[in-house]
Amino acid sequence: MPENKENKQEQAFITWNEQYDGGLAIMDEQHRKIVDVINELYRAVFALKVDGTAEEKEKEKAEGIKKSIRAAVEYVKVHFSTEETIMRKLDYPRYPEHKTRHEDFARRVLQDVMRFESGDRRVGMQLVAFLRDWLLEHIAVADKDLALYAKNKGLK
Repeated sequence: MPENKENKQEQAFITWNEQYDGGLAIMDEQHRKIVDVINELYRAVFALKVDGTAEEKEKEKAEGIKKSIRAAVEYVKVHFSTEETIMRKLDYPRYPEHKTRHEDFARRVLQDVMRFESGDRRVGMQLVAFLRDWLLEHIAVADKDLALYAKNKGLK
């Protein structure tokens, strides 16, 4: 039976699971939003991949991907700012290491964005996979540790 491209396109790349919750409401809410943004980027990239036929249509879809990438980058900046504010406020002992992870992430994403904007369309799906993998690992390790520390300090 042939695969229905439209149904595949509507599928989520990441499905939120409550095990990702760290227990800090603001961080959990923002993580869910980042998942939504990554899923939107995935749909835009997938649309270009399956239907990159006419040159004008490809340009239009590439613009949609650029818009989704910018939205992802902007929201991740907001999230990192929130986390870093919490860490400074609570005098979190792993702040320098956590902030470095954020900076490394931002550098990598910026490199991928520049490659995409210079015409390397393969970067789109690679970026989506990187965002998913990095986010889920970061939530599971660094953010869970921060959430635990914050809850022990009385933050909810």
